[in-house]
Amino acid sequence: MGYRSYVYVITDIENKALIAALKAATPDEEEEGIFRFHNLTTSTPKPTMREVMLFEFHDVKWYESYADVGAVMSEINKLESDETKCDSFGYIEVGEEIDDITHLGCPWEFDMYLNRSVDMPHLDRKEEE
Repeated sequence: MGYRSYVYVITDIENKALIAALKAATPDEEEEGIFRFHNLTTSTPKPTMREVMLFEFHDVKWYESYADVGAVMSEINKLESDETKCDSFGYIEVGEEIDDITHLGCPWEFDMYLNRSVDMPHLDRKEEE
């Protein structure tokens, strides 16, 4: 069966090589759009806009030894090592183990956070006798 993960990536549209690698890896979901945020480092209260793409990979074997995953991670590592580009994307990988979570880039800059919840079963009502 193998170890499976959920992988989420958001990136500025200018990161063309990363976008190409992500598309080649056949995501379960992808979306292009405008992300609006309030830049707290400026004195203007107006929201700032960034053109971005979102990618989601559900229940995948995310091993860098796989060519498509290796290509994605290579592009992410390039961006992360460039101080001018490391905040141009966000990456969160959630593995099967409770403490297996990887954050790369600046996911919080895109309002991207890990949210934990508990799913409870639905119970049928007990009939009174």
